[in-house]
Amino acid sequence: MARNPSFLKRIRHVLEYVLLKLYLALCILVGAKNASNMGGVVGRFIGSLLGKSRAVVKRIEAHLDDADGQEIMLGMWDNLGRVLSEYPHLRHIAKHKVHIENPKLIKKIIDQGKPIMFIGGHCANWELQTMLIFTHYGIGINALYRPPNNPYVDKALQAMRKIDAHTNTIPKSATGAKELIKAMRDKKSIGFLFDQKFNKGEAIPLLGEEAMSYTSIIPLVQKYDYVLFPFHIKRDKQDPTKFIFRAEHPIDLFNQKGEARSSLAVFTDMHELLEKWIKETPAEWLWLHNRWGKPKRR
Repeated sequence: MARNPSFLKRIRHVLEYVLLKLYLALCILVGAKNASNMGGVVGRFIGSLLGKSRAVVKRIEAHLDDADGQEIMLGMWDNLGRVLSEYPHLRHIAKHKVHIENPKLIKKIIDQGKPIMFIGGHCANWELQTMLIFTHYGIGINALYRPPNNPYVDKALQAMRKIDAHTNTIPKSATGAKELIKAMRDKKSIGFLFDQKFNKGEAIPLLGEEAMSYTSIIPLVQKYDYVLFPFHIKRDKQDPTKFIFRAEHPIDLFNQKGEARSSLAVFTDMHELLEKWIKETPAEWLWLHNRWGKPKRR
């Protein structure tokens, strides 16, 4: 008798969901600091056993000069384990465990009264973006995201991301694109992690190799007169359960004549920032996500 693939997939999804809920319950029980440290140990252990980690090492060494790919790979898994374990504590971490480097710049941009697209990368705990901006500045964000394949896991993670009625997540899909345009028409703040691969986009250099990027969002940012406001989150070197939040100066969307810059030019500036962030803390970037396709050769 043939097995039903969809039934088996549902069983797997339910098992994954149950394991996730049990692990997150443990993370709640031990508290934010212990959960993060536990996640780091678990992440390193599991990552060291996975075959895909070999591809990650090659990817790192292909794009960073003189890099210890093995050590950065293990650090990446350490960070990823922490990200998962910190989910139940996002609100607490955002309120008590983040140092904001340049609050005056952030206040200046917010006080302009223009809608803002907060942009960043998958660095340190990227899930803190929405929670941090709302906790410290009262701004609800509509965050673009790629849903996981498991709908039960997606629902669980969404529940932990949710802050109030002014925050929302917009999935990367055709329906999500319509939601994004509506949100921008309504001048709502947007969160966008721009270091995701987008096969229908333009090729923009990143760490010496072209990476397909979601450049089609730039004309919308220009059309609806948004501020393109970059931020970087990194872990404290002395205590990886604490974070440093640094805002960068907004990306120029128009030239000195008031003409719209090309999407290619704007995204190139964004990638230059991303390169700086990656080189600053290479183990805290999500190398697991291949931005380039097949690894290049050197």
